[in-house]
Amino acid sequence: IAKNVALSLVPADVDVCISLDMDAWLPADWRQHLEMLWQPHHTRMRHSYHYVDAQGEFVRNYPHAKVHSRRGYHWQRCVHEEMVFVGSQEQVFDCPEWRILEHQDDSKDRNGYVQLLHQALAENPQDTMAMYWLALEYQNRGNAAEAVQWHSAYVRQPDAQSFLMGHSYHYLSAHLPEQRVQHLENAVRHNAGLCAAWAALGQHHYHNHDWINCMWACHQGIHQLHQGAEADQHTRVVLYDTGALACDRL
Repeated sequence: IAKNVALSLVPADVDVCISLDMDAWLPADWRQHLEMLWQPHHTRMRHSYHYVDAQGEFVRNYPHAKVHSRRGYHWQRCVHEEMVFVGSQEQVFDCPEWRILEHQDDSKDRNGYVQLLHQALAENPQDTMAMYWLALEYQNRGNAAEAVQWHSAYVRQPDAQSFLMGHSYHYLSAHLPEQRVQHLENAVRHNAGLCAAWAALGQHHYHNHDWINCMWACHQGIHQLHQGAEADQHTRVVLYDTGALACDRL
């Protein structure tokens, strides 16, 4: 309700709205790029959303769509709110190089999030994104059993986002060892830019002395880095070092 009230108070002559959390910010050149990209017929822009640590180092990124036109949108869900289109014809365009940055406030009390997400699912059992957010909440709390349950539920949904399915399968691969390779292969199939999954797949093949597939997986991950995919320093080291060792064994 609060976000919808806030949106209703935005002046009518505003062209574009950007929804930012208190712990998020925009790069210095955000407006210049946005004004070059936005056209009068556009209603929403899909962009990158980057999480960084306290030192500003990359942690992870997701596609998001927090940039939208003043009219035609409505917020739904009681937590992890989502913008839905209620106009006549939505016109969405992609610009992955435009980004919002966030350093998540770990001191924030999130104890009520799980309960609110269960409430959201009780109100709408088909709310696929609520399943994913619930999986993440349990994952971040270290509750692997519940996280596995909800990540598994998410990947079975017909409208699950392929990019996020990659992250879900990557998590499942670490907690369901008997299906590890299958889940890692699903992770990179749904999200080829998920370098951490390529690194994990390379390590798996390395430990099994499968040098050709190890080199192949590391090469694929390095290729994604060269294409602009993001990865933390540990993942980069694993890809290059494990791939080099596999080449040496061959």
